[in-house]
Amino acid sequence: MKILYRRCAALDIHEKRISVCARMVRGNKVEVEESVFDTFTEDLEQLHAWLSQRRIRRVAMESTGVYWRPVWNILEATGSYELLLLNPQHVKALPGHKTDRVDAARIAELLQYGLVRPSFVPPRPVRELRDLVRQRVHVVRDRNRVQSDPPHSGDGQHQGVLRAGESDHGNLSIHPRRTRHHAMHQA
Repeated sequence: MKILYRRCAALDIHEKRISVCARMVRGNKVEVEESVFDTFTEDLEQLHAWLSQRRIRRVAMESTGVYWRPVWNILEATGSYELLLLNPQHVKALPGHKTDRVDAARIAELLQYGLVRPSFVPPRPVRELRDLVRQRVHVVRDRNRVQSDPPHSGDGQHQGVLRAGESDHGNLSIHPRRTRHHAMHQA
């Protein structure tokens, strides 16, 4: 098989650690270097430095959960890489054995030979807008849940009846209904 990319790397991203495998062609040999980084921002900046020292420009990672997002955002912000996000189902279907221990090395090799198909990742402003819309959906859902389940007093007593046509959404006080009998006795 023909090598398409002389320098590339793959990341196996987990909640607290990132395994990295870089593959570089030197002469007729492929050199492989591996490293592990934590997932804090300063560690991701060290990952960027590590990749830069090896003159890596093409980086692939699997889209497992949400852990790939901060890594993608930091590497994307540098403007130094062509990033590829891979669907785990596609990687699993490719030849070879998929195990956590060798995921980064396997993905790097597949990338080097051009055997991976990246997923579409929208530009950063679109991703941020999607995050805001997703957050708004959760806030509206929570608000609706709270509004449909009014607060209950601890003693279980009835706190009053709302006047006809009145809504107490957003207003925690409940107004007792005035009856004709009540109005006559106040006069």
